[in-house]
Amino acid sequence: MMAGEIDGYSLDKRFIRKGGDIVYVHVTIACYRVKGQVQFAIAGILDITERKLAEESLQLASMVYQNSSEAMVVTDSDGEIITTNPAFTEITGYSQNDVKGKSPKLLLSHHQNDNVIQDMLRTLNNRGHWQGEIQKCHKSGKAYTALLTVNSIYNSDGTTHRRVAQFSDISDKKKSDEIIWTQANFDALTGLPNRHMFLN
Repeated sequence: MMAGEIDGYSLDKRFIRKGGDIVYVHVTIACYRVKGQVQFAIAGILDITERKLAEESLQLASMVYQNSSEAMVVTDSDGEIITTNPAFTEITGYSQNDVKGKSPKLLLSHHQNDNVIQDMLRTLNNRGHWQGEIQKCHKSGKAYTALLTVNSIYNSDGTTHRRVAQFSDISDKKKSDEIIWTQANFDALTGLPNRHMFLN
């Protein structure tokens, strides 16, 4: 700047306030020249701490979204898929490109009871969130049970902006629970109900 190559510059810096707190600022320097010589420079300093903290918060949210072991799906107000995370592909077999712009209904198993879906939609419209078990189908055709949670994000006028769904495959847990229940209630040798089940 002093050599006349540039008239000014700007950059983000981290300052320490008098009290010891960290503050993020955007610094802009501009110089005033007379006959090519720098006479003085003007520095503008803008506190951007809130913006920086918001950016860090967004980065953290993005990291959680990308690295979650649960599948996550974001839909628009019409119920069309906008984006998914890597766990979604791992659990369903579908890539983001396979499902983008489509309805999450394509993930449902044909064994899924329609009443559950109607109840889910009614509850989402009334309360904004729903949780329960649902029958889904892998891209390969294999059915599985998922524990699904859906939450709504609203616009300032109260209309639905986005819906965020997250789910995990609980098929193995369901099988384990069934085995434990069977072992607790049926005789291993005869296969008949045991005394515990009879008393219940």
